Amino acid sequence: MKNRVPVIQVVRALLFPLIALVMIMYGNQGIAEPASSSFHVMSQKTTGTDGTTTSSTTGRTSSTTGGPGYDVSISLPESINADSTASGDVSGKRLEPTVTMISGVPAYLAVPSTVTLPSTTSSKSFLLKSSRPPKDVLAAVSVTGRSTTGAMLTKSARITIKAWAETVALSPSSVVGGIATPVTGTVTLPQKYASAIVLSLASSDSSVVVPPNVIVAAGTLSSTFPIRTNFVATSKTVTITTSIGAVAYASASLTVTPASIGVTPSTTVGGTLGTVIGTVTLPQKASTAMVFELTCSQAVVGVPKTVTIPAGSLFANFPITTGVVSWDEEVTIAATLDGEVYGSTVLTLSPIAVHTSFSSMTVKGGGTIQMNFVLNAAVSVPTSVNLSFAPNGVVEFGSSITIPAGQNNLVVSAVTQTVKAATSVKLTPEIGVVRQASATLLVTP
Repeated sequence: MKNRVPVIQVVRALLFPLIALVMIMYGNQGIAEPASSSFHVMSQKTTGTDGTTTSSTTGRTSSTTGGPGYDVSISLPESINADSTASGDVSGKRLEPTVTMISGVPAYLAVPSTVTLPSTTSSKSFLLKSSRPPKDVLAAVSVTGRSTTGAMLTKSARITIKAWAETVALSPSSVVGGIATPVTGTVTLPQKYASAIVLSLASSDSSVVVPPNVIVAAGTLSSTFPIRTNFVATSKTVTITTSIGAVAYASASLTVTPASIGVTPSTTVGGTLGTVIGTVTLPQKASTAMVFELTCSQAVVGVPKTVTIPAGSLFANFPITTGVVSWDEEVTIAATLDGEVYGSTVLTLSPIAVHTSFSSMTVKGGGTIQMNFVLNAAVSVPTSVNLSFAPNGVVEFGSSITIPAGQNNLVVSAVTQTVKAATSVKLTPEIGVVRQASATLLVTP
């Protein structure tokens, strides 16, 4: 037992030669540090398709250490304009010359599939080509390289692709539907192009009609297109959108409003001289004279066949005539243009009412009495009022009276018969089929 060597001495004897061997092999390199990432700011230039060059914002650099002395990194600008080019950098340390590039958003950013480095430890620039995203897009670009020992190293960096800032504008932005008021749309591109740009046009509602596309000629920034509108019953806000392929880029809104038609007053006594005026009104002045056809839902109301709004005017008036009605009637008056109903309104007619009275509440039989008839409005034509007396024969008078045109009252005289006893006589007038309020006369002996 006393000849055994302690265990700790055996371990030391085995480890010291191994530690010395490691120091000989690696010298002062020391032990490799864990994989890490780093970022620094750099400046890039961005070139547009029209040949102009602008400085981009600060960019990002990302690197990966894959082992002792191995490294891969990628540097990108902070952003790139739509439809432009810029440059990025790939760096490698102890890598095989060819590295693979992958774009995180291939639809809007093109990068080379591979980049070949000049040597195992070097860097090289590569081209970035953006397309036309409808809004800002944050894209990632990855680089993958193989170290000289066969280890795979991958790192990515991000870049913002700016939106393609095409615009569309409308003039005017509000119009009366169906009127030949010129409406013009204007498409403006963010930059000039060497070849023509074709944009598709679409309207969100059938009340606004646009051509299928608009072409911006090569070397120009903008182009215009015509817009046609149709009649609308109520106001609408219609969106016009431009697109290329399936990607929508810009839009603008056009407000389409209807014309209005009104009557003043909106309620009147039918068949009377009360002045009723109709008015067709536009929300904006007519560019040319506009002729509207007028119609009524019932023959008891009369309107002219047409009314014309002169060029440069907002409205036109027209006269309305009414007939006698037996009860309240609602009549629709409509204005049409080119066969389309442009607007309508309702005129309410009320019946003529008559108030009847005697000049005295009592009269001695055989005497004369005056009867007063007062209408609620002056009549436009001679108007007949039927009369009935109960009991019949006490008051000698015909079965009707006629109110002359332009008047609202009439006074007539009647002779009474002698009576043996006091007799109450009831007078009831009627206009058409409508019975009016009665008046009572007491005839005494």
